[in-house]
Amino acid sequence: MKRLLSVITLMTVIAVLLASCGGSKVSKEDAEAMAGKWVLVTYDYLGVKMLPEDAETKMSFEFKDNGMTTFTLDNEHEDYKWEKNDTLVTIWVPEGGVSKGHTAVLEDNYFTLYWNYEGTPVTMTYAREGSSAVNPDLYIKDGDITSTMLQNSNENNILELLEKMTPEAREAFGVTEIYNQLKKPGN
Repeated sequence: MKRLLSVITLMTVIAVLLASCGGSKVSKEDAEAMAGKWVLVTYDYLGVKMLPEDAETKMSFEFKDNGMTTFTLDNEHEDYKWEKNDTLVTIWVPEGGVSKGHTAVLEDNYFTLYWNYEGTPVTMTYAREGSSAVNPDLYIKDGDITSTMLQNSNENNILELLEKMTPEAREAFGVTEIYNQLKKPGN
């Protein structure tokens, strides 16, 4: 009897482990809503909108109907579990010994993923590949500071741009000293 209980317990543990290794089944509607490849269009780092080419990187998610998504960063691939609840999509990323859920808000052909990068919140917009939503101009509003503005700024507008940035953003982008110099009296 003791041996039988041990075998049943062992088989249960194996079944649970096998189930946790695969994806979780998602509904047909959720699988259809997320099907395909979603590419990074813009990301917001400390209030500055950036394009993937600014970081010289390509990121994408490919969602599968078995509850798994393949995340691609340049040519590196990792598989994560995903689930959908109405307009919220959670991507479960292993961190240490646990999986941490990262939440995205789904719209028609794009979703906004909220990520904590080394203690700094980053907002990333992914659009369904081949849709009109891949146009970054759709996500950049009047008044937004973009990395392109910073790269193309000149003496006439650099102070104006730097003043719109938070001190943390100026520090992260390495422009604090320039800002301080421009703010000195007589400049």
